[in-house]
Amino acid sequence: LEKERLHKEQLEKERKAKGHAEKERLHKEHLEKERIHKEHLEKERRAKEQADKELHHKEQLEKERKLKEQREKERKLKEREKEAAARRHAEEQRRLAEATEREAERATAIKKQEAAVAAEALKKAHTPKSTTTSGASTSISGGGAGGNGGSGKGGSSGSDYQKKQERTPFGTKVAGVVLGLGLVTWFLSGKRDRWAEAQEKAEQERRQQWADREAVAAEESSSSTGGDKEGNEKV
Repeated sequence: LEKERLHKEQLEKERKAKGHAEKERLHKEHLEKERIHKEHLEKERRAKEQADKELHHKEQLEKERKLKEQREKERKLKEREKEAAARRHAEEQRRLAEATEREAERATAIKKQEAAVAAEALKKAHTPKSTTTSGASTSISGGGAGGNGGSGKGGSSGSDYQKKQERTPFGTKVAGVVLGLGLVTWFLSGKRDRWAEAQEKAEQERRQQWADREAVAAEESSSSTGGDKEGNEKV
C-alpha cells in the first residue's frame, strides 16, 4: 500500500510537471506570435509612412512644375505684349514721321508756289503790257493812209489803253500786285490749315485706336492670368 501511494504521488508530480511545462510552452508560443505580429504591424506602419512621404513629395513636385509652367506662360505673354506694343509704337512713329515728311514736302511745295506766283507778279508789274498786235499796227498804218476806218478806231483804242497803262503810277501797280499776292497767300494758307487740321484729326484717331487696343490687351491679359491662378488654387 505504501508503495502504491508513493507511486501515485510520483505520477501526480509527473503529471503536474508535465502540465506546467505545457503551459510554459504555450505561453512562449503566444509571446512569439505577439512579437511576430507586432513586427508585422511595425513594418506596415513604416511602409505606409514611406508611401505617404513619397506621395507628398510627388504632389509637391507636381505643384512646383505647374507653378513654373504658369510663370513661364506669364513671362512669355508679357514678352509678346511688350513686342506687340513696341511694334505698334514703331508703326505709329513711322506713320507720324511719314505724315510729318509729307507735311514738310507740301509746305515746301506751297512756299515754292507762293514764291513763283510772287516772282511772276513782280515780273508782270515791271514789264509793260503790249496790247497792240501786228494786225492792229497794220490797221493804224492803214488808217493814217486813208484805209479802213474801223481798224483805225481799234488801233486808236489799243494805243489809248497802252498810254493809260504807261500813265498808271508804279505804286498803284505794286499795290495791285501785293493785293493779288495777299489773295493767293490767303487761299494757300487756308488750304494748308485745312490739311493740317485733317492730319491732326487723323493722328488723334490713330492715338485713340492705339490706346483702345492697349486697354483691350491689358484686360485680356488680366483675365487670362486670373483664370490660371484660380485653376492653380483648385489644383
